Amino acid sequence: MHVAIEACRQLKEQGVAFRYRILGIGPWERRLRTLIEQYQLEDVVEMPGFKPSHEVKAMLDDADVFLLPSVTGADGDMEGIPVALMEAMAVGIPVVSTLHSGIPELVEADKSGWLVPENDARALAQRLAAFSQLDTDELAPVVKCAREKVEHDFNQQVINRELASLLQAL
Repeated sequence: MHVAIEACRQLKEQGVAFRYRILGIGPWERRLRTLIEQYQLEDVVEMPGFKPSHEVKAMLDDADVFLLPSVTGADGDMEGIPVALMEAMAVGIPVVSTLHSGIPELVEADKSGWLVPENDARALAQRLAAFSQLDTDELAPVVKCAREKVEHDFNQQVINRELASLLQAL
């Protein structure tokens, strides 16, 4: 998330109007709060911490974009395909993420969402600034494609039916 905070610093310097909300808590919380203060982003970046699912849903309903800039950990740890991205895509929120681990299997760049190189705050800021200029007509096909991708490729019932069909064909 430190890359997102750095991207927010750049967006604020460029005069881009935005608000960024980081949900949840974790081992990076103190470092992120320090960066937010250091970059004087308290007016645009909020960290409300853990929220119950009904509050998360309400916050997602208000979101214009879902940002998840995943990075490879110092120990080489990677997160695969984040369920949070799938959930955002399934409910019609445009997503911006990184070329990290299994994320490109879920998010097709410029088709079902937007991807930037991991650890590249400049590219992330540029993508978010460009995103802020898109209108609803430009977003609609991306949101539709994202939802269809999740419904077809990551729906357990669909996968089970396809597997059963393959097994019956044997």
